[in-house]
Amino acid sequence: MESRRNWTEFPLGIVPGFIPYMAVFAGMYVLHSAWTAMLLYHLGIVLAISLHRRWDLLATLIRGFRGSILSGLIPVYLSAGIIIYFFWPVAGLEHLQLADALASFGLQPTSLSIFVVYYCVVNSTLEELFWRGLLIDKSRLIGWSDLVFSGYHGLVMGLFVSWFWVGLSFVLLAVGALIWRTVARRLGGLALPWLTHLAADTGVMAAVYLLLMQ
Repeated sequence: MESRRNWTEFPLGIVPGFIPYMAVFAGMYVLHSAWTAMLLYHLGIVLAISLHRRWDLLATLIRGFRGSILSGLIPVYLSAGIIIYFFWPVAGLEHLQLADALASFGLQPTSLSIFVVYYCVVNSTLEELFWRGLLIDKSRLIGWSDLVFSGYHGLVMGLFVSWFWVGLSFVLLAVGALIWRTVARRLGGLALPWLTHLAADTGVMAAVYLLLMQ
């Protein structure tokens, strides 16, 4: 078992961690397609898990559930959407119209609705299987996987918000990733990281919809 997992430890483990960077660059910066970026990213995760025969990780999604801890973490991760909604007027790039920006990446109203559902359900699941399941970071403080996970989000956010807010989100996401990783390690499962990740993604998408309705 240990020999099967050694490849994911630092420094080799950082290599698959750059899958989303390549996907975002190709999808968002070259092809200007959010769908392409997302599907390339998820394809990379599926291939990584499949190549190393770790679909047993699916069982960990229902392990480590603690209702009392979940009730405390849900508001923390839902706050991501609240922050985006209330700070968008000062965080968004100057002269950027959110609806037009999303449309430029292939997210018109109908496509956006489908993307939101896919993003909230599939993305949260695959990311937890990948970042807190497949990859191993034994650091008790913020580690390499937390930083790499947080960093790729900056590539996306840099297209919509100013660099100050990209930097702030990098710090907050790294801390959030550390909490997820710590909870998964201590409780022996991904149930809480998965559910709170779903809450965070849902909050973010809800904020986007509310901003578009203004």
